Amino acid sequence: MIIYIPGDPVGKERPRVANGHAYTPQRTKDYQSKVAWAWKQAGGPKLGGPVLMRIVWHYPIPKRTAKAERAAMLKSEIMPTTRPDLDNVCKSIMDGLNGVAYDDDSQIVSLAAIRRYAEEPGVFVEVDNERLHSDDLPR
Repeated sequence: MIIYIPGDPVGKERPRVANGHAYTPQRTKDYQSKVAWAWKQAGGPKLGGPVLMRIVWHYPIPKRTAKAERAAMLKSEIMPTTRPDLDNVCKSIMDGLNGVAYDDDSQIVSLAAIRRYAEEPGVFVEVDNERLHSDDLPR
């Protein structure tokens, strides 16, 4: 199943501590809820057993980009290397799908992620347990 989460993704932020208690920052919690909502809206099932995940992050092209550079970005000749870090975005998405797409993100046995420039920011997420043995996965 593939879902789309529109807008800029939010990387998993470090827990904050107040009065001796650790808590997840609200911005992270809100994004994880958005991810879970996208899965539910798409009618995604809860998958059992090992799963694979593929994440394609469409990063917005900066507004003041020259025409030639913009074209190179859209062809993935220039890739985004700015924050938030790719691994933190992956963690937000994996945690957002906990209990919704699978029982726990420990079920993820294969993860592929890429970010590239696009006209509209957003994230495509594929979660599947039927393609685990397909030929396009690394051995």
